[in-house]
Amino acid sequence: MNEEKIRHLEMIQPIISRMAANSFYLKGWAVTLVTALLTYKSTQTIGGSDLIIFILPIVVYGSMKM
Repeated sequence: MNEEKIRHLEMIQPIISRMAANSFYLKGWAVTLVTALLTYKSTQTIGGSDLIIFILPIVVYGSMKM
């Protein structure tokens, strides 16, 4: 590889690492949020508007690329 390509890859590596860390944190929060909502609603009946609250984090989590 020539030196220019190596410098370019070294420049974008921190960006890729930061994006991976952000994705990991967002997925963790989505799982935490769904778990907390399910725990809270376990003693109550779930209505139509409550389903949106449950579905939104699942869709966001599912739409993130691994």
